[in-house]
Amino acid sequence: MALSVKRNLFTVALAALALGGCLEGNPIYFPLEGGRDWSYGVTLENAKGISLQKSFVTNLPSSNVKGEKLTPRRLHNGEVYFYKETDDGVVRVAANRPGRGLSWESEPTRVLGYPLTPGTRWTQEEQSYLFHEYMGQGDYNEIVVPMLIIYEIESMDEVVKVPAGVFNNCIKVKGLGETSVRVKTPNALEDFIDLTVETTQWFTPRVGLVKSKYHEASSNPRIVGGDYVKVLEKF
Repeated sequence: MALSVKRNLFTVALAALALGGCLEGNPIYFPLEGGRDWSYGVTLENAKGISLQKSFVTNLPSSNVKGEKLTPRRLHNGEVYFYKETDDGVVRVAANRPGRGLSWESEPTRVLGYPLTPGTRWTQEEQSYLFHEYMGQGDYNEIVVPMLIIYEIESMDEVVKVPAGVFNNCIKVKGLGETSVRVKTPNALEDFIDLTVETTQWFTPRVGLVKSKYHEASSNPRIVGGDYVKVLEKF
């Protein structure tokens, strides 16, 4: 299949989901101070079945990188992502991956848009990471599809219950991406299929991300999507 490539941005998606801060005068939904820790429980369901995982995020002390004051966030796999706050929101600008060193993103990735009010929208180029192509006899190929995701703040007063507690006044952020791609069918003909990504994230003041849901779907039964749910367990 023409779209069968390695999944290469799974942990980037995880990093983008580990949110929580703001410019002076606004509630802090993305804490950037060093020494903060978050522990999450993750349920992943895709073509390979259901798995339960853990995700850990730690804010390291702010550092000066190439003249910019950035906050490093370390994941449980050792990868470190660098964030800063701008007038338009909180953005991720660089990553340091074990064995690969520091790399800068060609364009900053906005992970939370300002102003913090219902109706605020922003777009972000991302890639799918749950899609698999069914090859027969239980075999699957991983598929990565570039997609433009449109995010919007839908609500500012959500109540969310997770293992870490009940959180009031949460921001609810919805994301939607849709695209059509050309693939080869089993009879060697080419056809278009529709792919969809839907996300929902909830952030609470002074804590950050408390819950996120991620769903991938396809119009072709041979292309299997999945679901990824992440809930805060400890902070």
